[in-house]
Amino acid sequence: MTAARLARAIEDGIVARGWPVGEVIGSEEQLLVHYGVGRNVLREAMRILETHGVARRRQGPGGGLVVVAPDAEGVVESARMFLNYRHTRLSHLYDTWIALESLALTTVAQMDRRPLDGLRDVITRTRQWDEQTGALTAGRPNVHVEIARMTGNPMLELCLATLFAIATDAGARRMPAPAAARMRAVDVALVDALDRGDAEEAQQHLRRLVEMLAQYNQGDDPRVGARG
Repeated sequence: MTAARLARAIEDGIVARGWPVGEVIGSEEQLLVHYGVGRNVLREAMRILETHGVARRRQGPGGGLVVVAPDAEGVVESARMFLNYRHTRLSHLYDTWIALESLALTTVAQMDRRPLDGLRDVITRTRQWDEQTGALTAGRPNVHVEIARMTGNPMLELCLATLFAIATDAGARRMPAPAAARMRAVDVALVDALDRGDAEEAQQHLRRLVEMLAQYNQGDDPRVGARG
């Protein structure tokens, strides 16, 4: 068995067990016996699993592997490289963002109970971020990812988190305070529309926000992955 196949087999086992973060899945000796491979193959497989964010090597006697939670940042970086390779433009990104978040807004607006206090808290943290840094980057608190999370659809959440991180990183420079305030005001209006269950109005505010972001990035390299 190759190291790549062994890494996949170990990952499949982790998935089958419900991805138990923090659990030790075996010492090095136990894994050698269980999979019937040599030490070099196992250690290379462990390196692959660490690189993929599946598990980390356990320190101390016996070694082995500990399951970790995957980091979405790796997905973002891979997407950035691929989209840049395909010469994707920011306008493509914005169009896709509107399409996906419109679905999220419709889903949340139709919920019988819409716990929106968390969204308002994110907007408050966004204001604090803007006052302290003013940087329009992927580190900025993101009410739109929280909206996607509320849908209970992890695929939608991941896609929007990736899209938003790439879109904002393209404009990673200091944002004028008036522009930041206008963007936050649109976020507030969007959440207010959700509070009323008005998906159509929320989508209108979303489109306005994307237009503002596009204007903010105007003059920069229009390709995804290009730095402002």
